Amino acid sequence: MSWITEGITKIERSLIATAMVHGWGFVCEVSTEPREFFDMRLQVTWQAVMAIADRSEPVDVLTVERELERQGVREAVGNLLFELTCDPLTSVPLWNAAEIRQAWLARETRKVCGTIAAVADRDGSELLADAMRGLAGLEVNTPQEAETIGSLVRERMAELERIAGEKLQGKHVLTGQPTGIASLDARLGGWQRGIVSVVAARPGMGKSSLGLATAFGHMGGKTGGCHVFSLEDVRASYTDRALSRLAGISSETIRSCDYNREQIARLGEAAQKLASASGWLVDDRSGLTATDVVRAWRREMKQHNTRTVIVDYLQIMRWPVGCRSEHEAITQNITTLADAAKADKIACVVL
Repeated sequence: MSWITEGITKIERSLIATAMVHGWGFVCEVSTEPREFFDMRLQVTWQAVMAIADRSEPVDVLTVERELERQGVREAVGNLLFELTCDPLTSVPLWNAAEIRQAWLARETRKVCGTIAAVADRDGSELLADAMRGLAGLEVNTPQEAETIGSLVRERMAELERIAGEKLQGKHVLTGQPTGIASLDARLGGWQRGIVSVVAARPGMGKSSLGLATAFGHMGGKTGGCHVFSLEDVRASYTDRALSRLAGISSETIRSCDYNREQIARLGEAAQKLASASGWLVDDRSGLTATDVVRAWRREMKQHNTRTVIVDYLQIMRWPVGCRSEHEAITQNITTLADAAKADKIACVVL
């Protein structure tokens, strides 16, 4: 119950704080309505944010405060605006909006059911009819989540037409995210967004090297960012392998610090390129569950335009609570990653 009340308020505050600190552009895709907020002060504040955005004016703390004064509700909000700017900010407002809507639906459903249950002088048919009318009202007010196959086909054909046109112009275009290996891109069209791609092989067959190649394929950020979860490698080892690939020097040579003048020059050039690379994040924490991984990429997704996530590797992810076997743990972790990849339109590569 705390998630439906107090817990959801933190998410509501974070969504509004994101709009005021980073601007309307960070939250413009959400469809959250003021009535969906649990906190009444947040309801009127979000109403003010939407009013400012409807006028195509900049959304920030000062403009929101002026709008609240214009609507005559500034005193009712109190010090809320200052508190919001001190709150941790979200980087995935769409996810926050979904949480807010689900909590609102839960509250409203309880209200309808509670009202029906309190009526004791009606027979079963009347109670059922009242319940269906009340719940139907919630369904009408819930945004449509399904689309017709026609709209899906038109959207997909437009995307494929664009890609085909760019290929005719000689551009290297993929339907997915680059794997870092040209022949594999030609075969797969890249790692496809919205799904989990599992790469399985015996130890020493090059799984981690493939993950590193994919990260290099995103270097510079032109195809979006890449977030690597190196659960096995420590950061020094991962960095050595990246330098090795770019400089053409073995990792053993780099670790031994025994190189000639030419190798020093190549190593320095590789280090400069990697130091200025954008869109490539590395998380070397161990003991993460799939839920931890999803939370981590969602925190960084907006800022770094993350399009691809690499998890290296699956078997050493921590088991979710309650799992009693490796098979059950792997299944739950894969399911969690798959659901999040689909929701965030991320290409998730699990080694």
